[in-house]
Amino acid sequence: MEGRRRLVLQLTILFFPITAPTYPTISSTYTLPSTDDPCPSKESLKVTGATVKSTKFALEGLNSSCLLFEAAKRSENYRFKLAAHFEQFHWESCSVILEIFLNGNDSTRAVTQLSCGNKKPERQLTSLSDSILFKIRRNSTDVGRFGFHLVLASYSVEENCVDFRCQTGLCIAENLVCDSVNHCSDGSDERPRACANRNMIGNKGKVGLGVVIGLTLGLLLLCVFGMVGLSICCKRGSTLQRYGETPTTLAENKADQRFDQTASTVLQNKYMPVPPSQCVGKCEYK
Repeated sequence: MEGRRRLVLQLTILFFPITAPTYPTISSTYTLPSTDDPCPSKESLKVTGATVKSTKFALEGLNSSCLLFEAAKRSENYRFKLAAHFEQFHWESCSVILEIFLNGNDSTRAVTQLSCGNKKPERQLTSLSDSILFKIRRNSTDVGRFGFHLVLASYSVEENCVDFRCQTGLCIAENLVCDSVNHCSDGSDERPRACANRNMIGNKGKVGLGVVIGLTLGLLLLCVFGMVGLSICCKRGSTLQRYGETPTTLAENKADQRFDQTASTVLQNKYMPVPPSQCVGKCEYK
């Protein structure tokens, strides 16, 4: 008798996390620090969207402070720059100057200098490279009231926009749309139509996730039923082999049984005496 054959089935299920794409530093808020050390760190802050505020409207004893921002790359295949615009601007002090370096380097001449007498800049500033440096310096001991609130947005300079296209032409990250911050400078990213489009994209993502989960569960059930059926067949084959029978020998035995029954019926009909009532003429018995 052959030994039992065991069929070991191993089912490995891999679950891949399905998440929406994430971007670094979405709509963070930064405050220019109060310090006597001019630009203490010079380390760039990589942002996709950001809000920058002055320390407070009445500063005393501040010599200088600065923040360096760098456009975060959402893809290695595209080039990115930074755009900045002022949401609020109030400047009464003539002793404090705000300098904006659109190339991210304060060793060159500042592109924009704002001080007393300046009104809120209306135009949107765009970086010459991928960085913008904001610097505040004081040139006298008299410090009056001043303050500002500006918004930064990283945008792609390529013609093909895969995220959200502002009416100003900037291509910003989809995550910056409908987040209660005006990243486009014209408010086109906060309008109801833009929010509706983003919700529609989110719903499509949920539907796609449901389809993937449904297909995964269907394949899982199919594998389970296949395992059960295969194990039953293997168990039945093992039982037949244990008693010396195989599907082939079992079919042959059934055929032999049918032949024996047919032969027995023929013999009985041949040697059975014919009743006298059915005998016509002379009946002979062998």
